[in-house]
Amino acid sequence: MAEIEQITAEAHRRTALLIDEIQAINLQTAYRAERFAADTELLLRQATEQQHTEKEAKEPEPAVAQPIRENWHEPAPCPQATPPPLMIDPNRTPQQTEIHAAVARARAARRAHSTVTPSDGDVDPESEYYRRSVWIH
Repeated sequence: MAEIEQITAEAHRRTALLIDEIQAINLQTAYRAERFAADTELLLRQATEQQHTEKEAKEPEPAVAQPIRENWHEPAPCPQATPPPLMIDPNRTPQQTEIHAAVARARAARRAHSTVTPSDGDVDPESEYYRRSVWIH
């Protein structure tokens, strides 16, 4: 009977040590999370302020009214919008990366306004009708 009491006392002692260790780890994790949140907030605030100052510096002064085009039969030149810089998520899984790449390829194909060729090399004139770029958009 005394042996069982010793075993249970030792189990309680080890359990208490483990609980104390887990509580210490939880406190450290909470402290690191708070520090990370504060650092991230500071970095985001600095980046936002920097973007605002860069944007204000880049914005030209309002120009005089644009002259009216004389020839309305020709399309007006349309400025090309530059895509936003590519932001790669470091937590992205390989499957998410693969899906993102497939979506990007599909988007590029839609924007190309060209006839899509089948990947298996089966090119026949009849199927080209169904692969018109007008229907792919």
